[in-house]
Amino acid sequence: MHPNLFSIGPLTLHSYGLLVALGILAASSYLTRNALRVGKSQDEMIDLILVTTVSGFIGARLLYVIYEFPYFSEHPSEILAIWKGGIILYGGLLGGFVGFLGFLSWKKWPILKTLDLFTPAMALAHGFGRIGCFLNGCCYGKETLCPLGVVFPFSQSALHPTQLYEAVFCFGLFVFLAVLYRKHREQAGLTSFLYFVIYSMGRFVIEFLRNDMDRLAFGLTLAQWMSIGIFSGAVIIFIILSFKKGTGFLLSAKNRGET
Repeated sequence: MHPNLFSIGPLTLHSYGLLVALGILAASSYLTRNALRVGKSQDEMIDLILVTTVSGFIGARLLYVIYEFPYFSEHPSEILAIWKGGIILYGGLLGGFVGFLGFLSWKKWPILKTLDLFTPAMALAHGFGRIGCFLNGCCYGKETLCPLGVVFPFSQSALHPTQLYEAVFCFGLFVFLAVLYRKHREQAGLTSFLYFVIYSMGRFVIEFLRNDMDRLAFGLTLAQWMSIGIFSGAVIIFIILSFKKGTGFLLSAKNRGET
């Protein structure tokens, strides 16, 4: 665990912040290289990235502060110390989605086509973020005798490196979605639908190995309940749009006249 990489005078480079920044840069590179696939310039895509990133961080931090409110009510000065870790992905998804929809509504961009481009990048950035969690020592798992177990400075026995499990899962999901998008981008909604379905399922399973989150109703964590909500919402939207379009919304944009 290396939460702090090095310090120069009063300035400290935090591993979590560095990995999150690298994730954003990697995701931005992917999005700008593919901007023309949705008929936009790289500058226009950068504007969308900035809006989505800022609103995403606000949502991710806000949900974490709400979840840990007893602590932050006593340490209000740490509410903005996001470089130390302490964000909830689903809060970031919700916050980022609000900014994303707001920007698209303002610019009158097609939602499904743009979201299809964004979702592989989201998985890529998330993978880097989870490596940052590993270096920071947060989001750790339960005790294990598994050869993959890692002994953290704060633990006396090996723990599941759930951060790395999820990082590998996210990088694999990125590759799958990027290839899918390249081959089937005319099927508006397919890539984003599969992102929300596959990620929510994977996160639900990995959470059973986590040991840093409180268990709520039926022994499930907040993330698991939100995974159920995301999965259900994606399926419901799929069904509604399928009925609306008659033969399903996973049709070519050309056939549906979508631009």
